[in-house]
Amino acid sequence: MNSCIKKAISLACATMLLAAALSGCGGTSSAAPASSEAPASSGASASSESENLSCGTRINMSTASSGSLFYTGGIAVTQLWTEKLGAIASASSSSGSAENATLLINGETNMGIIQSNIIMDAYNGKNAYEGNPQSQLRVLAPLTSATYHILARKDANINCLADSKGKRVCTFPAGSGNMTTLQLLYSAIGMTFDDVVGSNVALTESIEALKNGSLDMTIVFGQYPNSTIMDALAGSNDLTVVPFSEEEIAKISAANTWIMPETIPAGTYDGQTAELKTLTHNGFICITEDFPEEDAYALVKTMYSNLDWLYETYAALNCTATQNPIGAAKSIGVPLHPGAERAFKDLGLL
Repeated sequence: MNSCIKKAISLACATMLLAAALSGCGGTSSAAPASSEAPASSGASASSESENLSCGTRINMSTASSGSLFYTGGIAVTQLWTEKLGAIASASSSSGSAENATLLINGETNMGIIQSNIIMDAYNGKNAYEGNPQSQLRVLAPLTSATYHILARKDANINCLADSKGKRVCTFPAGSGNMTTLQLLYSAIGMTFDDVVGSNVALTESIEALKNGSLDMTIVFGQYPNSTIMDALAGSNDLTVVPFSEEEIAKISAANTWIMPETIPAGTYDGQTAELKTLTHNGFICITEDFPEEDAYALVKTMYSNLDWLYETYAALNCTATQNPIGAAKSIGVPLHPGAERAFKDLGLL
């Protein structure tokens, strides 16, 4: 990412954090993100299309913890809508997918980024939502693909997920999508959080804990190459990225159809001489059925007409979810919002 874009994201981050602080998590802020210099889309036709669109709904998108994939992706998207549509849009931090779903269901926010299994469970009334289906939930747009990176201390002798038994592991904040996912990973291989020494800290804190030796393992969920992983490896010779075993991948993907096998090519990270077998899942921008159709149309049309802008602003958004949005949406069985569906049809993607 060039220095100009870093400055743009830094300015956007600072403004979004201020908005979140003023409004509270999930609240509607009256402050719009400050305009900043950002890359123009490579498609002239896309820019002209966006100029004819507008969004009148004040948007507050709940994301996840600072520095996470959802948090940074949410800032990039709301900044795009602000600059291209003149929308009043902000992104606020949260504990992640489960909280975002609750905020959306309770009407405390009008948009949230939610990972595959959480939105599926909420819509269908499964697991944590057993007997209480949230049929009003809709997908606005697929946004992220999160590849699983097991990051461990070299001296912890962790060579796959099962090796974390008895070790000090980041189990993430309660209510976060990361915690839910990790519980499912362990369940599929016959383990629970009782088998590890858990620490309910956010991603940033877990990386520091790994570096200072107070944790043995964490999992970073994010598109590869992942800047958090690269920074962690560059800042410490004590850390390494660990693959899942073939048996673990088979068991986990069989038990959770929304989790898919993934391979990180050799040489992606410093010291990584062999390819890493791992897993991935998608994250979606979600709204409710009563979100204004014309606004949903404008937001999706602008977003997918300016993917080059988003990719240059935050490279992790160049992923399976945005490259094949309809395939990603169909994989979870939660309906697209009518405005989003119309935008994808006009874009020739549906």
